Amino acid sequence: MRRAFWRLRRADHGGQGRAGQGRPSYGDGEIEAFLRQAMVPYRRRDNIAADAAALLAQGKVLGWFQGRMEHGPRSLGARSILASPVKADMQARLNQIKDREDFRPVAPVALEEEAANWFANAGVSPMMVFINDVRPDRVGQIPAVRHVDGIARIQTINRSQNPVYYDLLQEFRKHTGVPVLVNTSFNTRGEPIVCSPRDAVDDRPPMRRRRCQRKRTGQRRGAVPRSVNSTVT
Repeated sequence: MRRAFWRLRRADHGGQGRAGQGRPSYGDGEIEAFLRQAMVPYRRRDNIAADAAALLAQGKVLGWFQGRMEHGPRSLGARSILASPVKADMQARLNQIKDREDFRPVAPVALEEEAANWFANAGVSPMMVFINDVRPDRVGQIPAVRHVDGIARIQTINRSQNPVYYDLLQEFRKHTGVPVLVNTSFNTRGEPIVCSPRDAVDDRPPMRRRRCQRKRTGQRRGAVPRSVNSTVT
Protein backbone atom coordinates (compact mmCIF):
# COMPACT_ATOMS: atom_id res chain seq x y z
CA MET A 1 0.00 0.00 0.00
CA ARG A 2 1.27 3.46 -0.83
CA ARG A 3 1.07 6.01 1.93
CA ALA A 4 1.86 9.64 2.44
CA PHE A 5 3.96 10.75 5.41
CA TRP A 6 4.80 14.21 6.69
CA ARG A 7 6.22 15.90 9.75
CA LEU A 8 4.38 18.05 12.25
CA ARG A 9 5.70 21.62 12.61
CA ARG A 10 7.64 21.36 9.39
CA ALA A 11 10.16 24.09 8.66
CA ASP A 12 10.40 25.79 5.30
CA HIS A 13 13.72 24.45 4.03
CA GLY A 14 14.01 23.77 0.33
CA GLY A 15 15.83 25.00 -2.71
CA GLN A 16 19.27 25.13 -1.03
CA GLY A 17 19.33 28.85 -0.38
CA ARG A 18 17.54 29.95 -3.52
CA ALA A 19 15.24 32.94 -3.15
CA GLY A 20 11.85 31.83 -1.85
CA GLN A 21 9.77 34.44 -3.66
CA GLY A 22 7.47 32.90 -6.26
CA ARG A 23 8.13 29.31 -5.20
CA PRO A 24 4.93 27.72 -3.84
CA SER A 25 4.81 26.00 -0.47
CA TYR A 26 1.93 24.01 1.02
CA GLY A 27 0.86 23.97 4.64
CA ASP A 28 -0.18 20.92 6.65
CA GLY A 29 -3.85 21.86 6.31
CA GLU A 30 -3.67 22.04 2.51
CA ILE A 31 -1.78 18.76 2.31
CA GLU A 32 -4.17 16.93 4.61
CA ALA A 33 -7.24 18.30 2.82
CA PHE A 34 -5.92 17.02 -0.50
CA LEU A 35 -5.03 13.59 0.90
CA ARG A 36 -8.50 13.23 2.36
CA GLN A 37 -10.15 14.27 -0.89
CA ALA A 38 -7.93 11.93 -2.91
CA MET A 39 -8.54 9.11 -0.38
CA VAL A 40 -4.79 8.53 0.02
CA PRO A 41 -3.89 6.74 3.30
CA TYR A 42 -1.54 8.91 5.34
CA ARG A 43 0.16 9.32 8.70
CA ARG A 44 1.58 12.30 10.54
CA ARG A 45 5.13 11.67 11.72
CA ASP A 46 7.21 13.54 14.28
CA ASN A 47 10.54 12.17 12.99
CA ILE A 48 10.20 11.85 9.23
CA ALA A 49 13.97 11.50 8.77
CA ALA A 50 14.21 8.37 10.93
CA ASP A 51 11.06 6.79 9.49
CA ALA A 52 12.02 7.52 5.88
CA ALA A 53 15.60 6.29 6.37
CA ALA A 54 14.31 2.96 7.66
CA LEU A 55 12.22 2.53 4.51
CA LEU A 56 15.12 3.51 2.26
CA ALA A 57 17.35 0.97 4.00
CA GLN A 58 14.74 -1.66 3.14
CA GLY A 59 15.07 -0.80 -0.55
CA LYS A 60 11.95 1.35 -0.83
CA VAL A 61 11.81 4.28 -3.24
CA LEU A 62 10.50 7.55 -1.78
CA GLY A 63 8.96 10.60 -3.35
CA TRP A 64 10.34 13.36 -1.11
CA PHE A 65 8.37 16.61 -0.88
CA GLN A 66 9.60 19.21 1.64
CA GLY A 67 9.22 22.96 1.88
CA ARG A 68 9.03 25.28 -1.10
CA MET A 69 8.95 24.32 -4.75
CA GLU A 70 12.38 24.17 -6.39
CA HIS A 71 13.45 25.74 -9.65
CA GLY A 72 16.62 25.26 -11.63
CA PRO A 73 18.31 22.35 -13.43
CA ARG A 74 18.51 19.90 -10.48
CA SER A 75 16.36 18.52 -7.69
CA LEU A 76 18.11 19.34 -4.44
CA GLY A 77 15.99 17.80 -1.72
CA ALA A 78 12.71 19.67 -1.89
CA ARG A 79 11.12 17.75 -4.80
CA SER A 80 13.18 14.56 -5.16
CA ILE A 81 12.87 10.83 -5.66
CA LEU A 82 15.22 9.22 -3.14
CA ALA A 83 16.55 5.67 -2.97
CA SER A 84 19.37 3.56 -1.59
CA PRO A 85 22.53 3.43 -3.73
CA VAL A 86 23.80 0.11 -2.36
CA LYS A 87 22.37 -2.17 -5.06
CA ALA A 88 23.35 -1.74 -8.71
CA ASP A 89 19.86 -2.54 -10.01
CA MET A 90 18.40 0.55 -8.32
CA GLN A 91 19.49 2.69 -11.28
CA ALA A 92 17.45 0.57 -13.71
CA ARG A 93 14.53 0.46 -11.29
CA LEU A 94 14.43 4.25 -11.03
CA ASN A 95 14.61 4.67 -14.79
CA GLN A 96 11.65 2.32 -15.09
CA ILE A 97 9.70 4.31 -12.48
CA LYS A 98 10.52 7.55 -14.29
CA ASP A 99 9.77 5.99 -17.69
CA ARG A 100 13.06 7.02 -19.23
CA GLU A 101 15.94 5.41 -21.13
CA ASP A 102 17.84 2.57 -19.45
CA PHE A 103 21.24 4.21 -19.86
CA ARG A 104 20.34 7.36 -17.92
CA PRO A 105 22.45 7.74 -14.74
CA VAL A 106 21.11 8.78 -11.35
CA ALA A 107 22.98 11.14 -9.09
CA PRO A 108 24.08 10.93 -5.44
CA VAL A 109 23.59 13.25 -2.51
CA ALA A 110 26.21 12.91 0.23
CA LEU A 111 26.84 14.40 3.64
CA GLU A 112 29.20 17.31 3.02
CA GLU A 113 31.69 16.16 5.64
CA GLU A 114 31.81 12.64 4.14
CA ALA A 115 31.82 13.41 0.41
CA ALA A 116 35.60 13.27 -0.06
CA ASN A 117 35.69 9.81 1.51
CA TRP A 118 33.41 8.48 -1.24
CA PHE A 119 34.18 10.65 -4.29
CA ALA A 120 37.67 11.62 -5.46
CA ASN A 121 38.58 15.27 -4.87
CA ALA A 122 35.04 16.09 -3.79
CA GLY A 123 34.45 19.53 -2.36
CA VAL A 124 31.35 21.47 -1.42
CA SER A 125 28.71 21.01 -4.13
CA PRO A 126 25.26 22.05 -2.89
CA MET A 127 23.87 22.66 -6.39
CA MET A 128 24.92 19.30 -7.91
CA VAL A 129 27.01 20.84 -10.69
CA PHE A 130 30.39 19.09 -10.23
CA ILE A 131 31.42 15.66 -11.48
CA ASN A 132 33.78 13.43 -9.50
CA ASP A 133 35.06 9.90 -9.80
CA VAL A 134 33.67 7.38 -7.35
CA ARG A 135 36.60 6.30 -5.22
CA PRO A 136 37.74 2.80 -6.27
CA ASP A 137 37.43 1.46 -2.73
CA ARG A 138 33.78 2.61 -2.57
CA VAL A 139 32.52 1.36 -5.93
CA GLY A 140 31.05 -1.81 -4.48
CA GLN A 141 29.16 0.11 -1.79
CA ILE A 142 27.33 2.63 -3.98
CA PRO A 143 27.08 1.04 -7.45
CA ALA A 144 23.70 2.63 -8.28
CA VAL A 145 25.18 6.14 -8.52
CA ARG A 146 28.33 5.25 -10.49
CA HIS A 147 28.02 5.87 -14.21
CA VAL A 148 29.61 3.47 -16.69
CA ASP A 149 32.71 5.69 -16.90
CA GLY A 150 33.15 5.70 -13.12
CA ILE A 151 31.88 9.22 -12.44
CA ALA A 152 29.02 10.75 -10.50
CA ARG A 153 27.50 14.24 -10.39
CA ILE A 154 27.28 14.83 -6.67
CA GLN A 155 25.26 17.02 -4.37
CA THR A 156 26.63 17.72 -0.90
CA ILE A 157 24.45 18.71 2.03
CA ASN A 158 25.11 20.21 5.44
CA ARG A 159 22.62 20.73 8.21
CA SER A 160 22.39 24.51 7.87
CA GLN A 161 21.17 24.16 4.28
CA ASN A 162 18.33 21.71 4.90
CA PRO A 163 18.10 20.12 8.37
CA VAL A 164 15.59 17.36 7.65
CA TYR A 165 17.36 16.32 4.43
CA TYR A 166 20.69 16.22 6.26
CA ASP A 167 19.15 14.26 9.14
CA LEU A 168 17.73 11.76 6.65
CA LEU A 169 21.23 10.97 5.36
CA GLN A 170 22.53 10.66 8.90
CA GLU A 171 19.74 8.23 9.77
CA PHE A 172 20.37 6.24 6.59
CA ARG A 173 24.05 5.97 7.52
CA LYS A 174 23.05 4.51 10.88
CA HIS A 175 21.22 1.71 9.07
CA THR A 176 23.72 1.03 6.29
CA GLY A 177 27.06 2.68 7.04
CA VAL A 178 26.61 4.69 3.81
CA PRO A 179 26.24 8.52 4.01
CA VAL A 180 24.98 8.67 0.41
CA LEU A 181 21.54 8.44 -1.22
CA VAL A 182 20.29 8.46 -4.78
CA ASN A 183 18.63 11.81 -5.53
CA THR A 184 16.77 12.18 -8.81
CA SER A 185 14.07 14.64 -9.81
CA PHE A 186 10.50 13.99 -8.66
CA ASN A 187 8.92 13.70 -12.10
CA THR A 188 8.54 11.34 -15.03
CA ARG A 189 9.58 11.68 -18.65
CA GLY A 190 7.88 14.59 -20.35
CA GLU A 191 6.53 16.05 -17.10
CA PRO A 192 7.83 19.00 -15.05
CA ILE A 193 9.10 18.49 -11.52
CA VAL A 194 6.15 18.18 -9.16
CA CYS A 195 4.93 21.30 -7.45
CA SER A 196 1.78 20.49 -5.47
CA PRO A 197 0.36 17.59 -3.44
CA ARG A 198 -1.74 16.59 -6.45
CA ASP A 199 1.37 16.44 -8.67
CA ALA A 200 3.16 14.23 -6.15
CA VAL A 201 0.30 11.74 -5.96
CA ASP A 202 -0.22 11.84 -9.74
CA ASP A 203 3.40 10.74 -10.25
CA ARG A 204 2.72 7.36 -8.65
CA PRO A 205 2.66 4.63 -11.35
CA PRO A 206 -1.13 3.89 -11.21
CA MET A 207 -1.93 7.60 -11.41
CA ARG A 208 0.50 8.09 -14.31
CA ARG A 209 -1.43 5.49 -16.30
CA ARG A 210 -4.67 7.36 -15.65
CA ARG A 211 -3.02 10.66 -16.60
CA CYS A 212 -1.84 9.18 -19.90
CA GLN A 213 -5.37 8.02 -20.58
CA ARG A 214 -6.67 11.52 -19.86
CA LYS A 215 -4.11 13.00 -22.26
CA ARG A 216 -5.20 10.64 -25.02
CA THR A 217 -8.85 11.63 -24.51
CA GLY A 218 -8.10 15.33 -24.10
CA GLN A 219 -9.18 15.49 -20.44
CA ARG A 220 -7.50 17.82 -17.96
CA ARG A 221 -6.40 17.36 -14.37
CA GLY A 222 -9.01 18.07 -11.74
CA ALA A 223 -9.25 21.52 -10.19
CA VAL A 224 -7.72 20.55 -6.85
CA PRO A 225 -4.63 22.54 -5.71
CA ARG A 226 -1.65 21.26 -7.68
CA SER A 227 3.04 18.39 -5.01
CA VAL A 228 2.51 15.71 0.02
CA ASN A 229 5.29 16.52 2.25
CA SER A 230 6.68 13.05 1.72
CA THR A 231 5.05 10.50 -0.54
CA VAL A 232 6.30 6.95 -0.22
CA THR A 233 6.13 4.67 -3.25
